[in-house]
Amino acid sequence: MSKLKSIYSKNGVDTESTENDVEMVQPYHQYYARREHNLLTEEKCYNNVMELHGVNQFKELIISLRKLNEKRIRLSLPAPMLPYYLFVANIGCGISHCLDAFAKYLCSAGLFDFKGKVNFFEHKFGYVNPYAPQDLRNELDKLDKAITNNKGFNRKFKGLVAININEWIQYTNEKNFYHFLDHIANKSDCILVVLFVTTDNKVDVMNIEAPMKARLRSETIWFDFPKAEELVGGIVSKFFNQHRLNLTDCSKSLLKETIEEIVTGDHFKGYKTINQFNNDIFKKLFDSDFDETEISADMLYSLGFGKKSSYVKMKTSAGARKVGFGTHNVDISK
Repeated sequence: MSKLKSIYSKNGVDTESTENDVEMVQPYHQYYARREHNLLTEEKCYNNVMELHGVNQFKELIISLRKLNEKRIRLSLPAPMLPYYLFVANIGCGISHCLDAFAKYLCSAGLFDFKGKVNFFEHKFGYVNPYAPQDLRNELDKLDKAITNNKGFNRKFKGLVAININEWIQYTNEKNFYHFLDHIANKSDCILVVLFVTTDNKVDVMNIEAPMKARLRSETIWFDFPKAEELVGGIVSKFFNQHRLNLTDCSKSLLKETIEEIVTGDHFKGYKTINQFNNDIFKKLFDSDFDETEISADMLYSLGFGKKSSYVKMKTSAGARKVGFGTHNVDISK
């Protein structure tokens, strides 16, 4: 009876195995213990993405990757070669947080072999004049150096690299942009690239997609900012519930109307502005003399958070002032 056969026997331990075979059987059970742990971690990372507000296309991406991974595990197949991605969002849609969640999910699911000091990092690829070839070389060297600097004690970095290409939006038909795409395409054996831009112009996105699809496998994911109802839900769960405070239905409606007004302002910066709004409410409430656990619409209105208040005018007019409140800050994007 061989030791190898005892490892792959039907029930994990062959009835004819000898005492010497026990040492070979243990790794078999350790493998499934690790696999069970990984599945639990994968479920947690998956649920963290599903709990995000808005970002429906991003959630659909994670759902499809999970289905692919379940089939991969069931058929004992190796991890597939994933495409590069183009993430498109307006300013303040929480791209950095989603990138972190993306890297964590891929790692927990075993869909990418991460090696390095970090699972992902962000890098800005600056625009280069088409008549300055050395400048292009310098920009590519900066990217390569950032990749190398994150390898840690490993032979090379393997992970997600998120590259900001905002400066190239109007220049995607230039040869330097093609050279950049060819450069990152040659690194597909060690990095998974996510290019990201902050725009809502579909023509601009199409102009980026054309050279990308011609040179590498790619998929575009749009990030929509959550609706006002979802943002109110985030404020309630991340702030009021944690402080054992209850919002009446009327107060939730008031917050919804106020947020809808703030979103239309020229100075709206996505989650950054919403988190400031959240923390401003926190500051005003605890500076006031309220002693109730139920927060009414009248109370919020009296504190200056109605949609026609001077606070909203400050947030939506020219010269809007940004205010934060130290250790009481609460981030609802997570």
